[in-house]
Amino acid sequence: MAHHSMKIHDTSHIALRRPLRKLSMLAPVVAAVGLILTANSQAALVFDNVSDFENGVAGASFNDTGSTPNTFMGQAYTLAAGTTAITGFDFYPVNVTGTTYNSLKITIYVWGTVNTGTVNATTPAFSNLLTTYTLTSAGTFTSGFFYPFEGSPVGSSPGITLATPLAISSTTIGITFNYQGSRDGGVTYSSANSLSSIIVAGTPATVGTEVFNGYYRNANSEVNGNFTSSLKSLAGVGANQSLAVRVYGNSSTADIGLRAFDGTSTIKVACEPAGTLTSKLRVSKSGTTYGILLVTPTDPNASKVHIQTSTGVMALQKLP
Repeated sequence: MAHHSMKIHDTSHIALRRPLRKLSMLAPVVAAVGLILTANSQAALVFDNVSDFENGVAGASFNDTGSTPNTFMGQAYTLAAGTTAITGFDFYPVNVTGTTYNSLKITIYVWGTVNTGTVNATTPAFSNLLTTYTLTSAGTFTSGFFYPFEGSPVGSSPGITLATPLAISSTTIGITFNYQGSRDGGVTYSSANSLSSIIVAGTPATVGTEVFNGYYRNANSEVNGNFTSSLKSLAGVGANQSLAVRVYGNSSTADIGLRAFDGTSTIKVACEPAGTLTSKLRVSKSGTTYGILLVTPTDPNASKVHIQTSTGVMALQKLP
């Protein structure tokens, strides 16, 4: 298990609306198989439960928890199909401690195995710790605000980019966040209840899926990034609760904006990443040729759009 450290400076902040426990904010057509190439692509985004809230989608909300302890919080996520490595994160600390900090230390734990059964001291929430990342950020972190660590344009590149991609063997992972504040310019840091993670709710993830409706916090005073206490959730904010995060990564499949109508709905069509060209069914976008991925019609990722090939009938592979 590796540990990585980095240092960044400055961040933006967005005011929380009271009451703090329930926050709210704010191509060419290939006619033969009904394919549409949309103008934009976010091939590197492999999990996103934040965009609905940031785009003002009805029902999506940002929240915090007043239950303590909450200095370590975690959740399980299933990344987009085909993800082979993680390359960065957007994350969202919230400060409602009543204290203003001038530096934050953020530690992110990435776990390779998620317990979907009973969680206790013998069988904790996560196992197989892949790595931890620690970074510091200088700035003014006033109580009553949350602080998005995001790239620009938002959702197109990570707020925090990993120096080396983190290889994963499963697309289902656990992530834990610990935030520590400093009032002496980063000389000393300490955890504090209510210096924690934003909880999203109300609408499902737009990329990838949440494994659970809820989140873990260190209710048993755990301080190792893992949890022996049961899953928690907030009352009155609806389903699809999880810790706010975007995950960026490398994938054996790419979403280049190719869409197809399968007779019922419009689906995302999986393509090979740029630079990989093995499929004989291809499409060109912005001067780059991509291979369109095909699978057998019985494959779990098979769409209803079928094509006759020299080796038999195949289906366009769909993305989640």
